[in-house]
Amino acid sequence: MTLKWLFATLAIVFSLPVVAQVKTIYIHPNTVSCTGVAPMQCLQYRYSNKGKWQRMYGGIKGFTHEAGYNYTLQITEKKIANPPADGSSIERKLVKVLSKTPVAPNVQGMKGEWIIKELLVNNVLLSVQELDFTVKIGDSTIQAKVCNSIWGKIQIAKDGTVKTGPLMSTKMACNNMDHETALMQAFTKATQWEVKGSNLYMMDKAGQVFVILTKPAMEAIPTTPANINYEAMLTDSRYTVKEIEDNKGISMLLGSGAFVKFDKVAGRISGNGGCNNFFGDATIQFTTANAGTVRFSKLGSTMMACPNKLVEEQRLFKLLEQSDAFEFTAGELQLKRGAQIIVRLKAD
Repeated sequence: MTLKWLFATLAIVFSLPVVAQVKTIYIHPNTVSCTGVAPMQCLQYRYSNKGKWQRMYGGIKGFTHEAGYNYTLQITEKKIANPPADGSSIERKLVKVLSKTPVAPNVQGMKGEWIIKELLVNNVLLSVQELDFTVKIGDSTIQAKVCNSIWGKIQIAKDGTVKTGPLMSTKMACNNMDHETALMQAFTKATQWEVKGSNLYMMDKAGQVFVILTKPAMEAIPTTPANINYEAMLTDSRYTVKEIEDNKGISMLLGSGAFVKFDKVAGRISGNGGCNNFFGDATIQFTTANAGTVRFSKLGSTMMACPNKLVEEQRLFKLLEQSDAFEFTAGELQLKRGAQIIVRLKAD
């Protein structure tokens, strides 16, 4: 009798339906690559706000994930009696979306120097990274260098929406004018900006991408003084002028043709301001392994007339004469007036 009773009880237990449990679950804003039957994208989930994120291979029936949002869901979970070998052992169904919160955009991450990676020209997203088109985004200003220098105001809201303008530019006529026109239009049309990894995407509300920017690669100058003989880098060495800053503001000269050559041993400086060649005396003294004092004097130049270039060239010449210190840092050579950086250069 005892065995019969036991078998009868077990038969009843195993014949009972599996009851689904109601649970609260948290879903990550981004999916991750995973491999189930085949390579796919998996949801990331956890059962508490402080728990470790886990991969969900089976998904949630009735739930559609939208990237960029944190979700809190109420779901049912039920164990599958005989799951397939390559499938999940748990069946999950959506009961209710308790909350859907957009991830705060990385506003601070938008600021700084960028290289234009791709640009929408005539409705085609073109790769232009090799052309060294640059953009610099500040707290309230934006600057760019394509053929002409472009500058203007920018307002970045906490929700990632952006408003630019009014914009101004120099008026040189040169190649790639269609690229420059496309960039100016992108600045006015792209109201949604988003940082993803090392890229910055400029889009409109419909998700149309106008520009993709990427962070510039670190220059070849090491930041650790012990790794290099910096004195040798100021002897018969050439640097491209990236940027100048004075009381008129910041101007990006990358792509203008301006460069500087230093010869510490001979005590000379020379180069080109973007139009005219220049030359003069240079006194360079190291006070630390990667920094020191400078004095550039008796600067002279050729006298060519170059429309739209002379203003920035004269600013560069004046700033060179005002420089009293230098430092190799952050992958560049900086010339300073006191503590202020007034000229940034990169090694050719």
